[in-house]
Amino acid sequence: MKTLLLLLSLTFSSLTFASVNCRSVELLGNAGSNYILNEINQEMAGYTQKLTKRKTLLIKKADTLSFKGCNVRMKVLVAVKRKIRRDAHGHVIMNARVSSFNGRKVCLSDARVSKVELSHTANIGEAVLKFVANKFLPNQTCFNI
Repeated sequence: MKTLLLLLSLTFSSLTFASVNCRSVELLGNAGSNYILNEINQEMAGYTQKLTKRKTLLIKKADTLSFKGCNVRMKVLVAVKRKIRRDAHGHVIMNARVSSFNGRKVCLSDARVSKVELSHTANIGEAVLKFVANKFLPNQTCFNI
């Protein structure tokens, strides 16, 4: 991740913090998407979050990552472990926007879960998980390089 961000810093070294060249973000992001996925998975694969007394969310891994301009789309494989019913397996689609970059810090905004698809879960359960995820997902996140 740091290598890709270093490449981005060289590309955007003349830009101010508020401006981003979205075409360059797309080209570099898609070129380095496998590397970025590996870095993301080192941080979050296997992460668990207790949802209720009987349900735990397991993040298996980030599966795909794509850039279209400054828009980022990531598919994350997840499971909901249940004590009573069968476990649910599926994926979550997350979207965000690269809002600023200055060579030392990259910021994402408008982060949201746009889709939840799980086996053994009714549409209402998927909608509730999506609502809860969007309630707690940070809307503005910055990463130091």
